[in-house]
Amino acid sequence: MCGIVGIINYNKKSSKYLVDNMVSAIAHRGPDSQNVVEVSDGFLGHARLTIIDLNDRSLQPMISADRRYTLTFNGEIYNYIEIRKELIKEASIEFVTTSDTEVLLYAFIVWGESCVERLNGMFAFCIHDAKTGSAFLARDRFGQKPLFYVEKENALHFSSEIKGLLSSGVVPKSNRKAWARYLYSASFDDNSETFFEGIWQLLPGECAWFEKGKKLRRKQYYNLGDRVKPIDIKHNDAVSQTREMMAKSVKIHMRSDVPVGISLSGGLDSSAILSSLEISGQVNNGLKSFSMEYGSDLTERRWIDSAVSRYNLKSHYGTFTKDKFFDRISSVMWHQEAPIGGLSNCALEEVAQGALFNDTKVILDGTGLDEIFAGYRNLHNIYLGLLMQNNSNKFDTALKEYMKNWNIDNASIATRDALMCVHDNRSAIDGTIPVRVDCLTEEALKLGKSSFVSADVHGDLLQTQMIDYLQVRKIPRNMRMKDRVTMSYGLELRLPFLDHRLVEFALSLPQKFYFTKGMSKSIVREAMSGFMNDDVRLATKRSIQSPQELWLKTSPMREYIKELLHSDSFASRGLIDPNKAILAYESFCKTGSSNSFFVWQWINVELWHRIFIDNNSITKTYPAYVDITGFN
Repeated sequence: MCGIVGIINYNKKSSKYLVDNMVSAIAHRGPDSQNVVEVSDGFLGHARLTIIDLNDRSLQPMISADRRYTLTFNGEIYNYIEIRKELIKEASIEFVTTSDTEVLLYAFIVWGESCVERLNGMFAFCIHDAKTGSAFLARDRFGQKPLFYVEKENALHFSSEIKGLLSSGVVPKSNRKAWARYLYSASFDDNSETFFEGIWQLLPGECAWFEKGKKLRRKQYYNLGDRVKPIDIKHNDAVSQTREMMAKSVKIHMRSDVPVGISLSGGLDSSAILSSLEISGQVNNGLKSFSMEYGSDLTERRWIDSAVSRYNLKSHYGTFTKDKFFDRISSVMWHQEAPIGGLSNCALEEVAQGALFNDTKVILDGTGLDEIFAGYRNLHNIYLGLLMQNNSNKFDTALKEYMKNWNIDNASIATRDALMCVHDNRSAIDGTIPVRVDCLTEEALKLGKSSFVSADVHGDLLQTQMIDYLQVRKIPRNMRMKDRVTMSYGLELRLPFLDHRLVEFALSLPQKFYFTKGMSKSIVREAMSGFMNDDVRLATKRSIQSPQELWLKTSPMREYIKELLHSDSFASRGLIDPNKAILAYESFCKTGSSNSFFVWQWINVELWHRIFIDNNSITKTYPAYVDITGFN
């Protein structure tokens, strides 16, 4: 895991000084070493976090033996051992390192751009060809690793983080259309635009060529919808294959030359990593787990302790408090460079700090299981709503099971929610509507309506929504936020359940296997039987994962929010009507809301503009707030 930057300029000689600045701006991503290499048409830079082949021979940017190709690469290629063997057999490559970086370099040299289809991993990289002057860039299938760029005539600046681009002289400007979309539909990180005008990102599953005299040529090499084909499989066979594929994915994600830990919550997903480690024979006494809690406001220690007790592991706990939330919010925003998803994204710092304190550079995370096995309530709503619309004879039983699983007493409410999710894909994962369009200005409302695009429905609505979550609207956004938090501490985060082989298999299963007896992710629960304590395996999904609503109503955040809403700068943004927002917030504090996200949106709008537009975000930085004294 690292950070990459570069300037390719066919007009004039680039400045090494600028690229040095770019590397310095993202040095937190690669604290072990930073390096800049000159190529024929510019400079490539790299900040290294040493994970595989710790020797200096694997330093980047890496140059091929014939000096023609130069690679700067961020991420991990988990199947690099298998690809290495293929390259030796097919092209007689003589490797001089044991790194995945060198494997990636020669995979491109031998197979060209099609090499990306062979990679199992998370990655963003650029390879420059000195002979042709061209540059090839690519990003992994689900957007686990970031890649931003600014294109001018015959010149390209790129970076793992936007602050790298700002350090190269790019002037930050607010993208009002992106902010309006965010406020109108809670949509963000789901297209090539960013919240900075003129700064773009490669999308998940995209690659691109930059050549002299031509504009950047982008291409989608991976479309999940094209890879999902319904399979005819018996239920018991599906359970056993699910167990096997989860274990296989977790095992290959354990490849590392440094210790690997696990980010552990009290839910099914992260516990499934532990179970998969057991199935694949990867659990060992040195395995460390890292967890966080919100003190007396919310703790999952009961379920975490249950999960680790099976393996006699000691979980390291960090406590995220209201004061820490208030103290760190500016730092988190500076690292995120875009809206923070919620309180839980801030609290992830506790896990990162725990890993840092315990000399762990790599942690596994359970992200993805809900998306590939329909674990969210709104996905269950869609399944139920479609049964009702299609007059299925399975609807009555499915409704009763659904109500029991989600603890709903009123059948009318259950059917209402199901139909709402079928007809409105702005709903949050818990089935609620997270935005307050009534508080937007006319300009924001107009921009938001015109720029919001619903997911394209091809065939089945539930499968469409799951694909959309994985490659467009949800996973890429979550990956941006988790990447920034962990990388601000020089920590590599790995997501075993986003292995594309597992994802494609899961989405090809009969949908009824996701909801057996009304239990969400039922096939995973069955697959983990005998490998997970039942109080975790059979627990109802807990949708409330943080005390966000409570903390947004109380000190010190209450005073902070009031100051934002009453400020002249908030009114000057022209996106939110301050008078309506003030009244809405007062009502929220008195009576609460089914979803507190709209208040969080307003904080994000104002804080982002204050940091990146009002202040000089290059000279005034907000490094990660490191306080590891609270860990045990």
